[in-house]
Amino acid sequence: MSTAPPEHHPRITESLRSRVRLGRLWRLREQMIQRDIGTVVLVDPVNIRYATDSRNMQIFTARNPARYVFIAAEGPVVLFDFAGCGHLAAGLETIDEIRIATTASYVAAADNLAETTRAWAAEIHDLVRRHGGGNRRIGVERFNAAAAFALRKLDLDVVDAQEPVEQARCIKVPGEIDLMRASMA
Repeated sequence: MSTAPPEHHPRITESLRSRVRLGRLWRLREQMIQRDIGTVVLVDPVNIRYATDSRNMQIFTARNPARYVFIAAEGPVVLFDFAGCGHLAAGLETIDEIRIATTASYVAAADNLAETTRAWAAEIHDLVRRHGGGNRRIGVERFNAAAAFALRKLDLDVVDAQEPVEQARCIKVPGEIDLMRASMA
C-alpha cells in the first residue's frame, strides 16, 4: 500500500474526482426527479459536500445554517456561502453560482430573525420560480421551523430533503469507493 497522502494517491486523478462529483450530483437529481421534487436546499455540511464536493466550516455549520446550497433537479446549483468564503468553492464544476448566505437563525439574526427569514425565503422562492420548471415542491433540511413556514407562505410545497439525499448516497457512483479508500489511507 502506498504511503503517499490521499491527494497524491497514484490512482486518484482530478479527472476521477470530477467524475465522482458530477456523478453524485446526477444521482441526487435522479432521486429528486423520482420523488417529484423540483428543488432542494441542503444545509447539512455532509450533504453539501456530497452534492457539490464543497466544504467549509463543517463544525460551525453543523449547528448554524450559515452555508447552504440550492439544487434544481433540472437547473443550476447555487451555493450560498459564508461572507468572504466563496473562493473556497470556486472552480468546482458542480456549482454554477456562489452567493453570500443569508443566515436564517437566531445565532446570526437575533431580534431580526423574522425579517431575515422572510428575506431568505424570498430569495429561495425566486430561485424556485426561475429554475424549478414549474414544480413548487421543494425539499429542505435542518432549517428552523420559521424557514419552512416562510416558504409555505410563499405557496411552496415544502417536503423533507433527507429521503432523496440518503437514497442517492446509498448507491456509489463509479470511482467513489476508490476515493473513499484513498481518503482512509
